[in-house]
Order: sequence, then C-alpha cells, then structure tokens
Amino acid sequence: MHVSIRLFAGLAEVIGSSTLTFHAHESPLTAGKLKELLTASYPDAAPQISVSLIAVDREYAPDDTVITEGSEVALIPPVSGGEPVSASEETPDRLFRITDQPL
Repeated sequence: MHVSIRLFAGLAEVIGSSTLTFHAHESPLTAGKLKELLTASYPDAAPQISVSLIAVDREYAPDDTVITEGSEVALIPPVSGGEPVSASEETPDRLFRITDQPL
C-alpha cells in the first residue's frame, strides 16, 4: 500500500520534504506500525519520528488506528513554546519592554 504523508516543522527539514510517499507491505497498517517503519527507513529523523503524533484523516490517531489506502496521514512533531522571558525584559535600545505587570 502507498501512503502519502504530510510532514511538519523540523521533521520536514530533516527529511527534506513536506510530503512523503511511503510504501508499506503490512496489512493492516496501523499508526504505530507506520511510525516503526518510518523510523527504520529514516534513521536520521528517528528521534523526531518517535516523539511525533500521527493524524489520520485530520484527527490524532492512537497507535492501533488502521490506515487505509485513501487515508490522509500527517506526522506532527512536538512544537516548542520558545525561549522563557523574565518578569521584566527591556530591549537594548529601550524602545519597548516585555513585562508580566499590568499596563
């Protein structure tokens, strides 16, 4: 079975594409098995694949979700919230300040 997979964020960067067509011989193919197969096929991306969520037909899918030929599949890595900000942080030019105090 051929599965078309959408990739996001750093995972797309590591693999080098935002979409991937993957051929799997397993039947039935589950979300968990797809992650295992992708990890083996893309060892450079294995750390990100292992912590990513799979969405099937636009819904997050547990590992036992069956993927069919026409399923829309996405592999979504966790997203960082950015750098922590102190309670009051001012720019070097003093044009603005980030604060947790009321205006």
